[in-house]
Amino acid sequence: MHFVFYDPGAPKWRNFLGIVSAIVLLPIIILIKLILIPFEKPANIKPSEVSKFLREFHDGTGGAWDYDDFVSVPIADPRLDKIRKRVSDLELPITDEGKSELRKLLAEVERMDFNDVTQKGTPL
Repeated sequence: MHFVFYDPGAPKWRNFLGIVSAIVLLPIIILIKLILIPFEKPANIKPSEVSKFLREFHDGTGGAWDYDDFVSVPIADPRLDKIRKRVSDLELPITDEGKSELRKLLAEVERMDFNDVTQKGTPL
């Protein structure tokens, strides 16, 4: 189903209803979001998933919204969340300096992943 609030080719009454709907719905949606914010949980992702994102972002092979999804959702692991915040501070479009910083962050995450695996032991 596709709903458009305003369409230049539509009759005026339909555009009027769409604009009124938007005016009525927008405050309700914002209020619901504000109420739900305290109940949102940070993402529980592993260092390997973060390193995969960083590698794809560095290489330009990720999806169109991967960057936004990564930087906008807090991560439960404080070490990885700190890296997420550092990635969000990078200047876009990504420069050579930014790529260098991404490589450093990627190496840091891979060290975390290696240390986590060696501390827990390798599964058989």
